Amino acid sequence: MKKVMLLLFFFLIAVTARSQEADWDFSREDYQTLIDSGGELTFHSDSDWYPEVLKKNLLVVLNYVLNPNLEPASTYGINTDDFFHGHIECLNVEADAYEMSEKYWGLFEGSFLKEFSVPWWDVEIPDLDPTQFYQYTLFLEKALSVFLKQTVIPNCPSLVGSYHTFEWSRPEGMDINSPRRILSVKVGQQKVEHVRERQKFEDEHTTVIHFAFLIDTQGQIHVVHGTDKDLYKVTNFQFLK
Repeated sequence: MKKVMLLLFFFLIAVTARSQEADWDFSREDYQTLIDSGGELTFHSDSDWYPEVLKKNLLVVLNYVLNPNLEPASTYGINTDDFFHGHIECLNVEADAYEMSEKYWGLFEGSFLKEFSVPWWDVEIPDLDPTQFYQYTLFLEKALSVFLKQTVIPNCPSLVGSYHTFEWSRPEGMDINSPRRILSVKVGQQKVEHVRERQKFEDEHTTVIHFAFLIDTQGQIHVVHGTDKDLYKVTNFQFLK
């Protein structure tokens, strides 16, 4: 118990420091400054739960969209108005994709309901006790890491990362289905595809996990399970919208 409390103590100190030093809006200009200084995007240790092959997939798309030379831009920055989340998708014809999706939702929703006695959809995470939420997140991410490594990755040869930019704030006149904002990267490959037939893509794939991310001022990527709500773990329960 003492070890757990000590871990939580240092976690809260670290998160508070991160929230004070970062504005959680990592722009293409910030990316260029990082590259010009000899740096590169890296993953913070709080992303250790996320499998390496999927980290590389996320890096491919981040290095692509944050490049200031990409015109027209596919994002203006990593923040909760623009680009902050993705999906790992499996082709429906492969390896019981639907069953894997059901297992994922059962693991996620079941864990939250067991811990907090209310459905995830019915709460605002800042209303929860931070320590309890952090403990729950550690448990869930450990379980999801095993699920991804042992069930999803070995059984989905055509696994793909699917990403939507300009989520809430889009350039004037941009259609929600614009290929400029609907991107995909096959796991293990380096090419970013602009999805031109979104409905066809979604009909052919099943989501097996949702994840969200932010980048701090040091260029470190913080990956969490879920959506913008779950990014409270990174931002010390600051609401970013």
